[in-house]
Amino acid sequence: MILTVLEPAYCPDLHTCSRLLNADIIVWADTFIFKKQSSINRMAVKTDQGKSWLTIPARTTGQHPRSIRETNIDIRQNWQQKHLLTLASSYRKTPFFEYYIDPWTRILEQKWVELEPLIFSTTQFILKKLQLFPAIIKANQLPEIRDRSRRVCAWLKATNCDTYLVAEHKSHLIDRHIIEQEGYEIKIHRVQNEAYFQLFGDFIENLSALDLLFNEGIEGKYYLLDKDRII
Repeated sequence: MILTVLEPAYCPDLHTCSRLLNADIIVWADTFIFKKQSSINRMAVKTDQGKSWLTIPARTTGQHPRSIRETNIDIRQNWQQKHLLTLASSYRKTPFFEYYIDPWTRILEQKWVELEPLIFSTTQFILKKLQLFPAIIKANQLPEIRDRSRRVCAWLKATNCDTYLVAEHKSHLIDRHIIEQEGYEIKIHRVQNEAYFQLFGDFIENLSALDLLFNEGIEGKYYLLDKDRII
């Protein structure tokens, strides 16, 4: 059984989705510290001006660092309307926009106060539409250990997994010796980017999974299958 850790995100990007495709169990790392200017509360889309970020405003001013699950949304801002208008202007001419925009709108228009439940719902939406069905366990239900490598070992043990799948760009953050010494295997996920259909000129890689769904529909899953590599 393969375990991977997912830092919560407002609609995961395609590199992340490709990794999740290869996992049996996902740890939803809601206990990680919220970071500004990250994908936790924003996603990348393609507009007629190029790559653009849609951001959920988070209340962080004057607060000590908080975990993702303790972070609230700034409900004073009408961010939902802005996001939906941007998606409509950017993707209404894509082949599958009409198929996905209504359920996405229903998610966003709920009265969210906490950030984590919202981004969990958006990630579940993406996984379902791409027909990815790994088990998801929230980190707050697992042992809390500061050391990253020993935490991986504890989570592998708690979930009865024998293999840890890590993104290539984060593989330097773990100590392979510690994990392998405990009898676990490590696999590195490497992505090879190739183009799929997009509007507005040159292809932009690794946007949010919504970009893939609007442009390719369920066939986007096969794009992910073809482009990932495990080493």
